[in-house]
Amino acid sequence: DEDYEQEARTRVVEERVRIARELHDVVAHHIAVINVHAGLARRAIGRDAVTLDTSLGHVQEAARTVLDELGTVLSVLRSTEVGESGSQPTTQPAPGLGLLDELLETFEAAGLAVRTRASGPRRDMDQACDLAAFRIIQESLTNAAKHGADGKAKLTLTYAVSGLTIGVSNLVHLDPAGRSTGLPAPVGHGLIGMRERAAACGGSLTARQNDRGVFC
Repeated sequence: DEDYEQEARTRVVEERVRIARELHDVVAHHIAVINVHAGLARRAIGRDAVTLDTSLGHVQEAARTVLDELGTVLSVLRSTEVGESGSQPTTQPAPGLGLLDELLETFEAAGLAVRTRASGPRRDMDQACDLAAFRIIQESLTNAAKHGADGKAKLTLTYAVSGLTIGVSNLVHLDPAGRSTGLPAPVGHGLIGMRERAAACGGSLTARQNDRGVFC
């Protein structure tokens, strides 16, 4: 009937949004890593063989990872129905905060120093919210690496009975008068996706630049 068809259309739209959000977060991070290390490698040609080899290794690893994760997304798009007879899982477990140290290592290798502080006893989360927390941190630090002023960022994780609070902050470029040197950043797919992820877990997200030139 009409109600069933409307519900089916709504589910299709929601799934498309979910896949688009995941695709953006995966690709944006790894392309940013590739861009940084490609630049380092280019400058090291004929000057620093160690840096050249290391940076090209990071480029290769990031490219391999993003291709694997794109394959994961495409396999979901090709599937016809969940639990289809004869279908077998072809993907690795979704990332979560258990992989946070590895994520931070990729940023450190790309030149972003992240100072991390955690407080409160760590609590288990369901898989969807664990993934959301990981992706929000990944996207926030990717933005800090791309738009920050000094190659540094601060990450705070506050665990409480009510849930997890994530804070990411970094300096932005200011002119001598203390004003931001660039135009206000447009609300792109990254911020939209982070807000959607937070809302899906019953939370919220704010993003702004304060009067001290810190984006948080």
